[in-house]
Amino acid sequence: MYDINNLDSERNLVNEFNLTWDDRYLDHLPIELLLGESVEFIATKIRKSIQDQ
Repeated sequence: MYDINNLDSERNLVNEFNLTWDDRYLDHLPIELLLGESVEFIATKIRKSIQDQ
């Protein structure tokens, strides 16, 4: 099961990138990535995907 503490950490890191958090950021990420990568890596992936839009 996904650790809620990781979600809070990811929200905080995304907010540090001056982006407003949206739960939909997680929709396009594979579950393997969410469970197997660091919070920093996931937050960077989210930031890059937002900037590419």
